[in-house]
Amino acid sequence: MIRIDNITDEASQTLPIVFVRDEITITLKYADIVRTWLLSVRYRNWRADNVRMALGTRLLKLENRPFDFVVISEITGDLEPDTIDAFSSGNYSLIMLEPADLKTIRGFEVQI
Repeated sequence: MIRIDNITDEASQTLPIVFVRDEITITLKYADIVRTWLLSVRYRNWRADNVRMALGTRLLKLENRPFDFVVISEITGDLEPDTIDAFSSGNYSLIMLEPADLKTIRGFEVQI
């Protein structure tokens, strides 16, 4: 697992993540009107756009990728990350699950 530590309180930010011999690019957007964070992911020729960052579930569960993301709460309660400083305050963390983590969860490997 990799904790994505450099999330700020900016409404839109793009972060590169080194992955095996490649790179994953994530874009995080805060939608103020609906008070939610959205995740977009680019990896090679594949992309997922504007996935709602819900607490405690694999965000790309329906995709058969060698990585996934999950939001965890660092505070008590089951509230969603609904403020612009939810991640920069340390109240929530974005975790990238790696191939070994997903093999344990799924029971099989996905080719990188």
